[in-house]
Amino acid sequence: MPRGIFLPLACLGCLVFAPGCGAGGNPNAPARVSGAISYKGHPLKAGNLAFHSPDGKSYSGIISPDGTYAATDLPTGEMVITVDTEDLNPNKAGPKGRDAERRKKMGMQQPPSGAAPSPAAKPDEYYVKIPAKYRNPKTSPLTVTLAAGRKIHNIPLED
Repeated sequence: MPRGIFLPLACLGCLVFAPGCGAGGNPNAPARVSGAISYKGHPLKAGNLAFHSPDGKSYSGIISPDGTYAATDLPTGEMVITVDTEDLNPNKAGPKGRDAERRKKMGMQQPPSGAAPSPAAKPDEYYVKIPAKYRNPKTSPLTVTLAAGRKIHNIPLED
């Protein structure tokens, strides 16, 4: 193959194959969102966060102990956001299933009746009671419009 034709063919190959390379992720769910989540100006340290699309699908996010959250592989468009902290309520009846595992990982298991609380059991450190309207996608006033790529969206909760 003559040298003069190799370079243009190599460039053409890059143009053809390069769009398939790169950041990866789900091409059908190209949005990512992160930010801080707070209630009355104080960071939420835990809870369940979800993004609900108009077609009824929900996508979960992770709330970190520093009050930040992140969610990836979300579709673009208008989303309703829900936040629920009741799984962490120390006064809630005994946890079951996944809730029990989550509480155990956070060192929040309730001691057996009659036993002294352990130093690791600090449910009040993680649990914050927030208004019930934030738990249901039909009553939550929280929305965000997502486009492909990364978006920073802070979520301040109030009464």
